Amino acid sequence: MNVLRSALCIVVGGPVLAWKALALLAQLAAALLGLLLAGCHEAGDRALFGD
Repeated sequence: MNVLRSALCIVVGGPVLAWKALALLAQLAAALLGLLLAGCHEAGDRALFGD
């Protein structure tokens, strides 16, 4: 019974953990992209307005 419960936990918990990890990764990628775009925007402003 204990083995069955462990197997069930792995089957149910695996995809949930994978989904959470994927969501965290997507959030991190979005934050990095945001920083990159902000940096590009700042550089563009400097080039345009000579700041």
